[in-house]
Amino acid sequence: NRSRGLATLLQNKIMEFEGKTEMVTPTESISRGCQIGFRIKNGTENANLDFITKCREKGIILRYVSESGIDCIRVSTHYYNNADEIGILADELKKYIG
Repeated sequence: NRSRGLATLLQNKIMEFEGKTEMVTPTESISRGCQIGFRIKNGTENANLDFITKCREKGIILRYVSESGIDCIRVSTHYYNNADEIGILADELKKYIG
């Protein structure tokens, strides 16, 4: 329940960047698990991988999903301990996409 709650919080924060991000994970709660997939839409070819690299340098754990050309960022919320850590990730995303 904790991880699903963090996933909901994160998904809502990502969706605030409407037009700058694209959700890969279904947004209805019945389909949501503990992982969120999304893409950055800023016109840069390697934006998703670049963002992940910048986050990893700060100790933020994300995964780049390249299989089958999906090209997205996956966040596994069971790695995050609380809403503050989700907020840190959301803040980094805001800095990155402007």
